[in-house]
Parts: sequence; C-alpha cells; structure tokens
Amino acid sequence: MRSKHIRATKQFMLFVFALALSAPATVIWAQGPDETSQIATEVIAEGLDQPLFVTHAGDERLFALEKPGVIQIIQNGKILPTPFLDIRDLVVSDASEQGIFGLAFHPDYPTNGHFYVSYSSQQSDGAFVLARYERSETDPDQADPQSAAVLLDIEHRRDNHYGGMLAFGPDGYLYVSTGDGGGAYDPDGNGQNLETLLGKLLRLDVNGDEPYAIPADNPFVGVENAREEIWAYGLRNAWRFSFDQLTGDLYIADVGQERFEEVNLQPADSIGGENYGWPITEGSQCLPAGSGCDASGFILPIAEYPHADGENFLGCSVTGGYVYRGNPASLHYGTYFYSDYCTGTIWSLDQETDGEWQSAIALETSLTVSSFGVDFNGEIYLADLVGGQIHQLTLPDETPEPVAPSLQPAVIAAGGASCVATVSWIDVSDDSTVRWNGEDLPTTRTGPDSLSFTIDSHHIAEPGTAQVVVATRGSGIDESPPAPLEIVGGLIEGQAIANTWERTDYPVREGLVSRTWIWGPAGMFCATSEPYLDTPGGTRAVQYFDKARMEVNDPSGDSGSIWYVTNGLLVTEMITGQMQTGDAAFEPREPSAINLAGDLDDIAGPTYATFERLLDLEPHPTGSAIVQRIDRAGNITQDDTLAQYGVLAAMPAPDTGHTVAGPFWEFMTSSAEVWQNGALVNAQLFENPFYATGLPISEAYWTTVRVAGTQQDVLVQAFERRVLTYTPANEPGWQVELGNVGQHYYFWRYGEFPFPPSYGE
Repeated sequence: MRSKHIRATKQFMLFVFALALSAPATVIWAQGPDETSQIATEVIAEGLDQPLFVTHAGDERLFALEKPGVIQIIQNGKILPTPFLDIRDLVVSDASEQGIFGLAFHPDYPTNGHFYVSYSSQQSDGAFVLARYERSETDPDQADPQSAAVLLDIEHRRDNHYGGMLAFGPDGYLYVSTGDGGGAYDPDGNGQNLETLLGKLLRLDVNGDEPYAIPADNPFVGVENAREEIWAYGLRNAWRFSFDQLTGDLYIADVGQERFEEVNLQPADSIGGENYGWPITEGSQCLPAGSGCDASGFILPIAEYPHADGENFLGCSVTGGYVYRGNPASLHYGTYFYSDYCTGTIWSLDQETDGEWQSAIALETSLTVSSFGVDFNGEIYLADLVGGQIHQLTLPDETPEPVAPSLQPAVIAAGGASCVATVSWIDVSDDSTVRWNGEDLPTTRTGPDSLSFTIDSHHIAEPGTAQVVVATRGSGIDESPPAPLEIVGGLIEGQAIANTWERTDYPVREGLVSRTWIWGPAGMFCATSEPYLDTPGGTRAVQYFDKARMEVNDPSGDSGSIWYVTNGLLVTEMITGQMQTGDAAFEPREPSAINLAGDLDDIAGPTYATFERLLDLEPHPTGSAIVQRIDRAGNITQDDTLAQYGVLAAMPAPDTGHTVAGPFWEFMTSSAEVWQNGALVNAQLFENPFYATGLPISEAYWTTVRVAGTQQDVLVQAFERRVLTYTPANEPGWQVELGNVGQHYYFWRYGEFPFPPSYGE
C-alpha cells in the first residue's frame, strides 16, 4: 500500500454510496493537481492514424496499434518506415468503436515469436476475432501476415462494446476482455449470461491444444450451461485492464452507461468467478437509478466517478491504465494511473494504509486518451486518438531528501563476537555494498530494501561510533548518508559471549584448524535481549548462532565461569513444544516440524516433532551395536547392515537414562586446539563434556537423508541443547557435526529464518 502522493488543492467530492448494495472501499476524490506534483506528458511519436494502444515486446521497441488495423513500431522516437503488421483488409473500422483493439506478446516471444491481436472482423460481419500471428523468421521488425490462426470468432450483432484488451497474466495464461455486444443497457442480457462469451473476462491457455485449451482451474470448468473460458463476468465494456507487474493484482476499468465510470480490482490470489454486476448495477449503483436490486455477491468497484457533479462535467468513458513500476525511487511508484476519454483528465489512485482508496487529479489535458501502455522498463505511455500521438507520462524526480539508512541493531557491545547486522534503505540494489568507516564489508541481499552484513570482532574491539553507509549504483545515487552505529563499553555479557565463541570457533574461521563448527562462523545477529521472567529486569542477553543460542541469565555472576554463558535448552523446547520463558514458565507451541538432520527440504528424515515420541524409550545397552533406523513417522526398524559402521552405545548419561553413542562421546571428551589468551593451545574441546550439548534426551538412531543433495546414512541423537550427527562419509574432523539448532529454533520461535541457511543441515 502506498501513502497519498498527490495532495489536492481542494477536495471536491466524497462519495457516500447511499444506494450502494454493500459498501465498497471509501474513495475520496480530490480536484486540482497539486502544483508540486509536476506530472506532465511528453510526445515521443506522432503522425499515427488513430492510435488505440501501445505496448512492448520485451525490448526497447514500442508497438502502436492504429485503429484501421495497422501495428507500427516506434524505435528511438521514430516510426519505422514499414509497419510490423498490416491487416486492414481483415478489419472493419467504420464505426467509432470498431477497429483493431488489443495486442499481447507471448511471454516466450523471444523464442517462439507468437503474438495475439483482437479486432472487429470485416470478413465475419463485425464479429470479435482473436488471432495469433508469428514474427517473421528473417526480420524481427516484421510479422508474418500469412501465419494467422483464429482462436475466437464471436458473433457481434452491434458495432460497439467490443472490449478487446489482451494481456498475459502472471500465471502465463492469456486474458481477454469482451464487451456486452453493444446497445444500451445490455439489451441481449449478455453480462449475466454464462452461456455467452460476451460481457466477460476470458482466461485461455494458448500453450496447449489448438486453438486453445481451458485452464483446469477456470471457475466454470465442468459447470453446466456455462462457457469454461470465462474467468469473470458482469462487465459492460472493459476496454482496458492491466496487471500490476509487481503484485499481480488485476485492475479492470469498465466503461459505464449513463451515470458512472468504474475501476475494479481483482487481487492476485483470486480464484476467478467474480461478478461485477452489469447490467444490474452500474458501478456500485442499482440500474435504473433508485430502482433497488438484488445484487448479493457482486464485486463493487474500488473507484468510480459520475459523468457530472452538478454543473461540472467529469467524463463519459473511463480509460484504464497501469500501476507505475518504473523508477522505484519515485514517490509515484505503486500508483495506478487512469484517464477519461472525453475530458483527457488523468487520475491517480492509491490505497491508503487504512484501506481507503484515494483518487486525485494528476494532470488535466486536452488529449483523447484511448489507451495507456507500458514499456520494457515500466514507464507509462498513453495514446492520443485524435492527435495521432503517443505520449510518455513523465513523473518528476520526487525522491525525498536523502535519509540515513536504518540499522538493526543500532547499538552493540564493545568486545563482542562477530555478528550479522541488517541495514535498510530506499535505494538498495543487487550491486549495493555496506561501508564501515570507509571499508567495504561482505553483504547479502535480504530484501528489496535491506542488506545483511557481518561485523567482525576486530571492528568492535573498542567503544566508539562507526559510520555505516550504503553504497549503490542502482539509480544514480552513489551512497547514502551515514548512519551512526554506537559501540558501547561496560557490557560484560557481550565480552563473555565473544570469549565463549572465540575459544572453539575463531581457529576454524581463520583456517587454523579444520573441524566442525561449535557455534558458527559469526553470530546470526549481534547480541540482543529476550524476555525471561527470572532474570533482572525480566530480560536476558542472548546471541543467536547457526548452531545454538548463547545466553547470560545472571550478569552479576562470575564471568570467568564456563557456566556464566550457557546455551539454551533449545532442542528440548522444539521437541516437546514448550518454549521456555522463565525457570519454570513455558509457552505451549506445536513441536517443530523442521528436519533434525539433512537438508531442510528433505522429505524423508526425522523432524524435531518425530523425536517427541522417542524420549521415553529404553536405552541401548552399553557396548551394543547401534543398528536401529528411524524414519520421519518415528518408526524404528533394525538394520543389521548398519553394523558396518562399528558404532556402539558408549556412555550412560546421568539423570536422563539415555546412552551417548560412541562417536559423540569421543567428540565430547576430545582434546583439540583452541584459542586461549591470543594463541592456539591444546586443551579439552569442552571443559565439561555436557557443556555445549546438555544431557542426551533420546537414543542415537540411524536415518537416511539428503546432505547437500546427496543421500547419506547419518546417525542422529538429540541432547537437551544440541543435535549431534555422525556421517561416516564425511572427512575427518567433520564426521561429527552439531546441527543448525540456532537457525531452527529462531524459525520455530519467530516464524522466519533470518537469512537462507548455508551451513550443513
């Protein structure tokens, strides 16, 4: 949703739909373009014969339809000498609403050369025709007129209300609008008649059978006495409709009879079948006026305007337009523009944050706006029928005064561990980088306006203020104003967390040793706080890593103790569905359905929820071979071939009654090179074997899962704090690994991954 972009000099109308059947979204109309809006039109081609439409074929060329039946190419502001296609011998254009109506290029046009046109047929007594043509095999600026294949030939008894707009939707299907067949007040009743294609929006699969196939999810497939091509109905003359290129929402402008013009919205997730009311309603009003009508289930317009307001003539025929998706920095990005053929007024339409639709006059012109169109870059054009010109709608550079990016976090502790921060700004693009006091840092694009970047521990060794800048070439802006990031001293928790990480994982990250990560290469986020009932102030310092979450429950405790920083009982929480919020306080959740081991999208292996039913099973006898295999459903089977790996049940654990598997106990009690006092020393990897993992809460079981896309036999065991896996096929040092419990828990707790997982499971 966009906030209001064009402020009106005076408000002149607020529709209160006294006769409305059910209240549509409130539409506030405002007159007089704001003097600061500076919207204008610029002629980019002239000398056309009654232009009716303009579009593109996926490149820089523009294609303009001339009413008599000619398609011209505009390139670099010039009309090419030879038309792209001339079918004047097929088109009847004598009446004001006859001619060539629509043009749509197939999404695969660069490879298949297919495009589609609609017109009133000279050969079929004015019938509505939809035909497919192909590009010339020898000249990309020429169509092959002999390649015509007629898809639809719909009888049309009158010479008006043809509709005729063509557009491919985000789903790859061809959408076609048809008018009600002409005449006043739909004399044939076509708008509400599902046995005719007139007065409808059609949805066709032109990639299937000839001449076309019916999409299986069209709303009237298999419905008796209904044409299966129909996607929506109750339309009078939907001359122009368009899809929002970003959201997929469909805007349908339907030309009214005598009182109202309307714009309808069909959301991108529509399943079709909408009834827009014609001829029972005109806009949101019953027809005839004041008659009263039963129109339950009708879709009401998001915007409508009367032909007159007292003595003021406002228009007579709406020309639907497009949502602007050109320059993302423009304040008009996301605004829908449309016009009226009789007045030349160009309107803007935006949805406010409260759901109301705000329409305002963007520009008053003397043009006869027959159509809008867009080019390959999302810029908007309009066709002036009488003037024979194509204009570009020029939107001013309305980028606001440069604002500093926002940072999360904006304050971090000096001496903390390396961590990931997020910066958001209006002009982030794929080639944007983050500069930290002038130094470029590695970044990852995390959203349309955000980047994540890694702050290394040496950047935050001392208190101070860093200047964070987003540098980009996306739209001509070299770099953002700086955003200050404070590095504050005195937070002993941050230093303690950093020391805990550094002891085991700094040597791995720096390439001094080759072994599995205990925590991960850096914090997923910089240290922050989470609610916890039994800590001072009701919050505690935490930092998420790929493999775990570090936490400090008592900041006044002995910071030299290995238990000053602990890692949460995250595995227990995810398996039991009890999120811990205090020493004896829990919030019930569903057990986590994330895979315990293997790739996240693997469908075969066990999840945390799978292990819920395994917590109370009898332990493997000490010294026995572990040959039990588990599947996703929790079924346990014996597979004696697993004895080849020589894995034994090694160590009964105190309190829980479960037995630690041999490879895991060997890992938990191993000596290794760790970082201590600025140097590598050989010491116990864990000062207490259960420090990182907690006690085992299940037995170890084999499972077969995909690891980086390859099927592997993997031994898995759940501990209170960690999941350990043993993959015999891995290289030494990486056979025993700790699962990405920190990532998994963050998703389980907050509903989203902080960034795409990239390490192991």
